Amino acid sequence: MRAAAARRRLPRDRRWAVDEVRELRAILIGVSPLLADLIRRSAGARLRRAGLSLAIIAELGDAADLGPILAQQSPDLIIVGGATAPPAPDAFGPVPTLTLSTNLASIFGPGADDSLPLTPRSLAARLVELAAARGPLLS
Repeated sequence: MRAAAARRRLPRDRRWAVDEVRELRAILIGVSPLLADLIRRSAGARLRRAGLSLAIIAELGDAADLGPILAQQSPDLIIVGGATAPPAPDAFGPVPTLTLSTNLASIFGPGADDSLPLTPRSLAARLVELAAARGPLLS
């Protein structure tokens, strides 16, 4: 009862305030459902703390179906799973690509010499870097 009364007394702007969030729109290629869920949950939670949001706009088994999606969705990044052969550096045009090693121990990309151990923290850090390079906040 007290909690309900306390909620009614909050200033209107405080109850309805919405922070601006930078949304990273990602396509997953060859990423298993379990790994996709781990990316959503663990990296997603870390990104939210940094004021970012991860939106996985498509999950594909292979890159064969990617052409129309790239044209329609304009993603901010592509994450390629270890089950798929690593793409050529310019395979997806200007869209940054992160490739997960086959044994899921490393993240490669977006640059040719970029490599990190694959952990939720390192993946989130790389996504934060990509968000910072991609542009202004979206609301």
